[in-house]
Amino acid sequence: MQNGTNAARMPMSPLRMLILVLIVVFTAEAGVMLLLPWILPETVDERARAVADSFLLTAISAPILWYVIVGPMRRWEREAIRAESLATVAQLATGVAHEVRNPLTSIKLLVQNQLQTARVPTLCEDLKVIEEEIRRMESTLNSFLDFARPTPPQRKPLELSGVVDRTLALLDGRIGKQNVRVQFETPVEPLQVHADAEQLRQVLLNLSLNAIEMMPRGGTLDIHIQRCHDHHVCLEVADTGPGIAKENMSKMFQPFFTTRETGVGLGLVISRRIAQDHGGDLLFKNRPEGGACFTLRLPLLD
Repeated sequence: MQNGTNAARMPMSPLRMLILVLIVVFTAEAGVMLLLPWILPETVDERARAVADSFLLTAISAPILWYVIVGPMRRWEREAIRAESLATVAQLATGVAHEVRNPLTSIKLLVQNQLQTARVPTLCEDLKVIEEEIRRMESTLNSFLDFARPTPPQRKPLELSGVVDRTLALLDGRIGKQNVRVQFETPVEPLQVHADAEQLRQVLLNLSLNAIEMMPRGGTLDIHIQRCHDHHVCLEVADTGPGIAKENMSKMFQPFFTTRETGVGLGLVISRRIAQDHGGDLLFKNRPEGGACFTLRLPLLD
């Protein structure tokens, strides 16, 4: 009788034992049912052991099925809802931009005409302030339109160093005014990409302006180009500001999210979309020594 009992006892591998212990810890009732055939084999028959094995198989396969099937379906559903929401926002942004642009253009023309004929100094100063505010509003409207109606990139071979040089020339006055020092590390070898020069300049201009605004009392703007893995080139734009707050990291690429008093929160969204339209991506992180670093990854030109 003793030999029959030992023969009926099922072997316990370390993996099976670990799984059973976890099941007992997290689901006590089911754990007892599963452990019973191994603890007291003489109390159950072959059918009960088969049921216990089926329970065990379900417990093992359920997390795998969730990871392989249910999890991706949930992510696809969230992406579909997000895409639909962005399409609605884009349509609204286009309508608002067109409704505002026409009267704004008329106001700008009137102000410019008055500036040509005005003789009173205080009036000229007021008109210049109005003209500057109109330009700021036009910039905001252009951001709306860029977000709502992205322009397909007109690609051609270009070297990233040239894009950086031209962008820094545009920022020269702002950099000097804010006491920002620029460190631009050029690559040893020429690194070319197949890209739209104007769109890349827009991305670099946006990243650089964001970095400068993070250093109101001065600092260092670091721009670095290097070859990275997977046959890509990485263009890094970093600052010595306070960095990105932990609670804001998940919102950085959300439309209309901004931590600044001015701006509409579309610059990073548009910049990332441009990067992805070129087969790359836009990433960010906080630097250990302080400040934020944004990395534009683009495929290298073969």
